[in-house]
Amino acid sequence: MPFLKRGHPLTRFRLLGQPSRETLLQAAEHLARVGFRPIDTLPDETAAGWVNGDDPTDSEWRTSRPDRLAHLFWTLRYDKRTVPAQLLDVRTRLKIKERLERRRAEIKEKVLINFVNKDEKAEIREQVRLALLSQTAPVPTLADVVWINHADADTAELWLCSTQSTLVDMVRPLFDKTFNVMVRPVTPFTPRPPEAEDWPENIGNRFLTWLQTHDGHSLDVAGTDVAVNFERLTIADTAGDCVIKAVVGESDPDEVERGFENGMLVRESDLFLGISGDGYKVRVKGEDFTMRLETTFWHMDREDPDGSFADKVLSVERFNTVWDKLYRLWLVQEKRLSEEQAAKPENDVKPLAAQLARQGATSVEKTAGGVTVHYKDGSSMTVIRGGK
Repeated sequence: MPFLKRGHPLTRFRLLGQPSRETLLQAAEHLARVGFRPIDTLPDETAAGWVNGDDPTDSEWRTSRPDRLAHLFWTLRYDKRTVPAQLLDVRTRLKIKERLERRRAEIKEKVLINFVNKDEKAEIREQVRLALLSQTAPVPTLADVVWINHADADTAELWLCSTQSTLVDMVRPLFDKTFNVMVRPVTPFTPRPPEAEDWPENIGNRFLTWLQTHDGHSLDVAGTDVAVNFERLTIADTAGDCVIKAVVGESDPDEVERGFENGMLVRESDLFLGISGDGYKVRVKGEDFTMRLETTFWHMDREDPDGSFADKVLSVERFNTVWDKLYRLWLVQEKRLSEEQAAKPENDVKPLAAQLARQGATSVEKTAGGVTVHYKDGSSMTVIRGGK
């Protein structure tokens, strides 16, 4: 269970609706309907579905229930068969040779026919690939899923212990299919006022660069003392042509300083955040806030697994809250967000989002006059405040 380790990747999602109480009470049954189905004896290349967080072979929730105190816990399993490219090339060449030899024998000539046409080669290659796939065991990938505060629409979040784009993209349709509720990634707090036409694409890189200016110092984040210490960082120019990798205490600090003076931004960093005395190690990429989080002070107590689980959830929640507040603080200082906007909850359109999600909406975005709604079929609709 990656979540019950000190360090793991983390992708956060917010819900655009809330399942009924009956659905939550029957969570195990709903998860089982979208449970993982093995492909060991099937020709399929991939398979994905939910499995028990305590047993990746249990997709019926017979080993244990998904309920964990005020939360739900399970695992996303993704199996995939692959054929190594070099093996496929070699076997294809052998099959082509065999076909040419048979053709030469059929026409009873000793002239070597040393080529096949493009369509024949593609056909042989596909036959070889399918044959090799049938001999290959699928390799499983597991990623824990935690639905915190699942009964509270205002504070609920979905956490995925992975940042792989394939798995992140799977969560949204699978969760919708399971609970009839849409989710969207949090990166980490992304208000974009409609009037902010100059909102830069590299907003995450700029935030990390600002955070680096506080390296070795403490920040007061809404009454919480946060110590910031960078351990490793990669900076680059906007085009990505010039890259400097630095390790604190080992690299040339003057080179890094010159890089910042020349307008380079932090692209990726390993940093240590001390939050009220507790330490968090986090590796984060500015491009998309892809994150790996380690709670250095937490440990698993096998004699009290439920208590350890609750402590881990609280620890991650505290980090997420402080991280979001750090980001808001920077947005306010950059005058990209007013203090009033920063004080508002990000999901202040959640009641409308919940209603529209039931009608097939995939996302709801605030606009200057109201909100814009996007649907599964690619269409969109603008709802104007005070009108239709």
